[in-house]
Amino acid sequence: MIHFILFCNLLFGLSAPHSGTIAEYNYQMNGDRIQFLFMIDLDDLEYLKNDDTCDFQKMSTLCTSKYINTNNTLYINKKPIKFTFDESSIQNNHLFIYFISDATIKNIKSVSISNNCFYEYNQEFKNRIILDLSTFQSSYLLTKDKSEISLIKQH
Repeated sequence: MIHFILFCNLLFGLSAPHSGTIAEYNYQMNGDRIQFLFMIDLDDLEYLKNDDTCDFQKMSTLCTSKYINTNNTLYINKKPIKFTFDESSIQNNHLFIYFISDATIKNIKSVSISNNCFYEYNQEFKNRIILDLSTFQSSYLLTKDKSEISLIKQH
């Protein structure tokens, strides 16, 4: 059900898919875990086809998942959150990859994200971060020059 809700949010305007040098990272609570949806235009994945660390021609979704997990980190209360691949789909020339946090999450006091995805391939690439985590609900646009955000819960 959460997949359908996230997809509808993307489809109906809360976060419209973009093509051309932008990817979206949507973090939402799913019970006591974090659901993480990554979305990118398939044309933007051309960057990864020349990466020697994974056989992109045979396993494009798994290679992309590995790349995202390596170059994008969410910290909750200053602890890095590990994500496991859940499922993926392709719709309207966009790749959607769903992840779920390994750890359960309670009492979020701070959220930080470090994202270095795709900057080595294109200096103008942008990464949109969408948060719906407890009291942290907002959207941020990260670039090569500003690739991190840190938020602390105000009392």
